[in-house]
Amino acid sequence: MYDAKFLSKFPFFKKHSYKYILDSLTGTVTRGVVLDYAKKLISDKHPFGMIIIDIDNFKSINDGYGHRCGDLILVEFAQNLMEFVGDNGLVGRYGGDEFIIILDGKYDYDRIRAYLVDLYGCNKIIRRDYFYNDKVIPVTGTVGCTLYPKDADNYDELFMKMDKTLYRGKIKGRNCFIIYVDEKHRDINVHDKDASSLSIMFKKINNLLAINHDLPKDKLIKKLLVYVKDAIGLNQVVFVTPDRKVISSLDKAPHKVEPSCIELLDSLCDADGLFVPLNISLLREESKTADEFLTSGKILTFMMDKVSYEDKVYGYILFFETMVERIWQDNNIALILFMNRVIYEILSKK
Repeated sequence: MYDAKFLSKFPFFKKHSYKYILDSLTGTVTRGVVLDYAKKLISDKHPFGMIIIDIDNFKSINDGYGHRCGDLILVEFAQNLMEFVGDNGLVGRYGGDEFIIILDGKYDYDRIRAYLVDLYGCNKIIRRDYFYNDKVIPVTGTVGCTLYPKDADNYDELFMKMDKTLYRGKIKGRNCFIIYVDEKHRDINVHDKDASSLSIMFKKINNLLAINHDLPKDKLIKKLLVYVKDAIGLNQVVFVTPDRKVISSLDKAPHKVEPSCIELLDSLCDADGLFVPLNISLLREESKTADEFLTSGKILTFMMDKVSYEDKVYGYILFFETMVERIWQDNNIALILFMNRVIYEILSKK
């Protein structure tokens, strides 16, 4: 918890009453104060980095373990975050499970990236297990970041761009950090969330089917895989047939499919054909074939669904991530199930 001695290091806080500066639960500074601090730095033309952290799926922690557990995790998370930032900046609580860091000094892309790599890799805050009543609760977070004055010369634009990076991180599957890069992120509209909604994606898939119904089956499936990959920001989407033929969202298949791989895919599927691994490391330890499969494709995260009807298996659709340890959301699972039925309809037609 911040105290008067620490905050006295910042000239900004000399005009504030300490009674109203700190968040009562986490001991970080309150939302209004941390944002006012950022605005003051801008008015003084003092360079800084602005980082927002959103704890992934925090509602599930509250729902699954209770709000007492959620509060304890927030307190420990905030304390570890304040220790990590130290004298280099200030941590504020922006919302229920969101925190903002104002990082003092001039940063370029490489320097801020190194800082965020350390944040994720220190094993004290994000991507670590928290413990409550003998229960192990893994906690990850999504981070968005902008730099003043590199990315904007005013508060509203700076915050808006930071919001875009956080939104992009969530679309990519969470558990990652995004640093604002104008050519990559300027066209993101965080208010146009319907563009990534299931209903819109389902409609676009049906439109693709209608427009391209004359294409050969393999080419039609490939076109659909490319759309899904781009729609939810995946690295790859792949369909593998039982005879080891690969249709990929990329021009090049992700890796060679051995007969043992088909056996592995079939063994992983549950009664409904869906497989969403909760622990990739454990899967590697339990199966040498799985370890070889994941290593050959450089796969950090994947989920799959078996396309079948009665006793006939048409193949396996796989969502891959090779860059981040994606956290699969309910809408991702709904999408792969929808694609299962679409591919079945394509392949079952004579």
